[in-house]
Amino acid sequence: MKAMQTIIYVFAILFVAAAAFVFLPWSALNGFMSWFGPATFPDNPLVQYTVRNFFLVMFWFGLLIIVAAREPKTHGNVLLMLGGTCVSAAVLCLALGLLLALPPYFYGDVISAGVLGVILLVYRAKTAA
Repeated sequence: MKAMQTIIYVFAILFVAAAAFVFLPWSALNGFMSWFGPATFPDNPLVQYTVRNFFLVMFWFGLLIIVAAREPKTHGNVLLMLGGTCVSAAVLCLALGLLLALPPYFYGDVISAGVLGVILLVYRAKTAA
């Protein structure tokens, strides 16, 4: 049980760390993204707005995970919603990856979202018993 909670905290801390990307200059953000492949974000105000908002949402998502994992009996429904969100995001990422013929590194989103979602749902089930 402690190992699952640790894995959950590692994912959550990575999500919380996403807040740093909100404040990076656009060129630095694209420099970071280029480590993962040739696709970077266009220098467009709408894209910048969307991407920066996404990072802020990920920050709050990470905080929710931390709070729910600390008190799973109290926040079991939050774990259920977060786990369901991750699993459904994995399915959507897979479908979009196949539909849009994205490069293989995009499937890391499928794997990480699916793994986190399943861990959150299993953790909820085990702590509810």
